[in-house]
Amino acid sequence: MRSKILGTLFLLLLPLPLSSVFFSLTPLTVNISSVVHVSQLLAPGMAPVPITFQIINLGSPLFDVNITPISSYPLSPYNYYNSTENITIPELSTEASINATFLYKISPSASDGVYKVYVEVSGKLPNGTIISKNVSSVLPILGYVSLSAQSLWGSLSSPLVVSGGETNLPLTIVLINTGNVIVSNATVILRSEYPVKFQSSSISVGYLPIGQPVEVTTYASIYPNVSEGVYVVPIIVEYFNGVKQTVNMTIPINGYTNF
Repeated sequence: MRSKILGTLFLLLLPLPLSSVFFSLTPLTVNISSVVHVSQLLAPGMAPVPITFQIINLGSPLFDVNITPISSYPLSPYNYYNSTENITIPELSTEASINATFLYKISPSASDGVYKVYVEVSGKLPNGTIISKNVSSVLPILGYVSLSAQSLWGSLSSPLVVSGGETNLPLTIVLINTGNVIVSNATVILRSEYPVKFQSSSISVGYLPIGQPVEVTTYASIYPNVSEGVYVVPIIVEYFNGVKQTVNMTIPINGYTNF
C-alpha cells in the first residue's frame, strides 16, 4: 500500500514541460497591430497597387494564422485570374512580425487624404481558442494627376498652316502631365466640336510621365467658313482604372503654336 502511495506522489511531482507551464501561467492575450508600406505615391483610380502589411503580434502566440484583405472605401482587393486572396502561416510568435503583400485597387472617386485599410487576421491560441480580428493601418492617398493639352496641324518638325474647309489633315496633340504620379493606361477620347471634326473617336496613349510632353497624332477636318484664331475644344483623357479628366485643348486655325 505504501509503495502505491509513493508511486502516485512520484507521478504528481514529475516536472511538466516548460511550454505547458508557461501557457498555463501566462494569461492569453490578443494584441495584433500593423503598418503598411507602399513603393510609390498612390492616386485615385490606380490598380493594381501592391500594399505590404507588416503584421506585428504583441499578444500570445498564434497558430494556423490566416491573413485576408478586406474591402474598405476607397480600397478593395484586386482580383485576377487564379488569384489567392489570403496568406497562411503556421505560427506567429509573440513579438514576431510578418510581411503580407496584397494587390488593391483604388476607387476613381476617391479624394486626396489619409484612409484606413484593413486585413483580417485569424488563428488559434495555445489553448485551442480560435480568434479573428480586423486590423487597421493608416494609408495616405496623396497622388494626383493634372493634364494640359495643346495641338497643332502637321507635326512639331513640319507644321501646317490651315484654313476653314480643309479635310483629313494630320493633327498633333501634345499632352503634359503636371501631377505628381505617372499616368498609365491613358486614352484620349475625342468628340467632334466646332471648328473641327475628328476622324477617330479615341487614341491610345499608354503612359504620361511627369512633366514630359507626349505627342499623339490623329486626323481631323475643319468646318467651312471658320475664322482665323485659336479655339478651345474639350477632350477627355481616361487613365488608370477608369478615371476620366476633361481637358481643354487649344487648336489654332491658320497658324501654329510654338512649344
